[in-house]
This record gives sequence, structure tokens and C-alpha cells, in this order.
Amino acid sequence: LNTLSLHDALPILRAFLQKWNNGRYDCVLSYSEVVPSMLIGNSALDVTNEVIEALNNEYKARKGRK
Repeated sequence: LNTLSLHDALPILRAFLQKWNNGRYDCVLSYSEVVPSMLIGNSALDVTNEVIEALNNEYKARKGRK
């Protein structure tokens, strides 16, 4: 099992989100039930599944090139 610490994963996630976003959104928020900085939001604006799918696809493509 290949795991990253949050410290190591955040720069990778930020770089991916900047590329993925490509100016579509002014900001991308994180959400945590443990320390919520956002209490409610419009679920139609939730891009979580789209980001996860794109991030997984990029990972698989990168892994295949090695």
C-alpha cells in the first residue's frame, strides 16, 4: 500500500487542482466535519467526485508511464 502523509499530499493536490481548475472556479474549498470552515453549501456546486475521478485518472496514467 502506497500512502502519503497529509504534508506530502497537499502540494500534489494543490498542483493538480490548479491544472484541473484552469480558471473555472474562483476558489475550491475543502470541507471537514471535524473542523468545519464551511457550514453549508450548495450541493450542486460540489465538485468532489469530479476531482477524485480526474485525480485518479491522472495517477493511473502516471503510474502506467513508469
